[in-house]
Amino acid sequence: MDPKAFFQLNYGVYLLSTHLNGQDNGCIINTACQVTSTPAQLSVTVNKDNLTCQMIKESGHFAVHVLTEDAHMEFIGRYGFKSGRDINKFAGMDVTYSSLGDPMLLDSVEAGAVFSCRVVSSLDVGTHILFVAEVEDAIVTGYGKPMTYAYYHQVKKGATPPKASSFQPAPKQEESTGPKWRCTVCGYIHEGEEPPEKCPVCGQGKEKFEKIA
Repeated sequence: MDPKAFFQLNYGVYLLSTHLNGQDNGCIINTACQVTSTPAQLSVTVNKDNLTCQMIKESGHFAVHVLTEDAHMEFIGRYGFKSGRDINKFAGMDVTYSSLGDPMLLDSVEAGAVFSCRVVSSLDVGTHILFVAEVEDAIVTGYGKPMTYAYYHQVKKGATPPKASSFQPAPKQEESTGPKWRCTVCGYIHEGEEPPEKCPVCGQGKEKFEKIA
């Protein structure tokens, strides 16, 4: 089986957010899709180890942000490669709350549309939980063009978080004439004589890079 075949499926890139007991949290996913139009329903699939998943199981609601091609890699790194157990991911952000209480980034160039959803059913699919939810509100922010998963990888040069549904172990690196450095947090590969001062994907400092070639 060639795991690269899965990359041919048409994914987007989304920020999934929720709120529970006074805490906001969120993570990056690529598995949000419309289930039905009447009633309007979406499904999302989230790794069980993610704090966001555990919070949704208890709260029963979430918001889905459709990320734009203008989304900064530091933004994706904050939500995709860091844990809400260690930081407040929404600290310093201009947050609006849905009627269900979930944080929404309506004034951010990162989000082109936001859906407020209430969970109606869930399915344990092994490493992940699939949530099906009814859409209670949908907002178009007017920002940017929706970012596809292919664009994220090919243009943004982004890595797949280890807990993502589509994660595949990194292939063996091709030989290069120059030094290569890998971020030990997110897997981002940098080519140059020295590692970058800061990883453009997860925001970690140069001390987190290891020389691989």
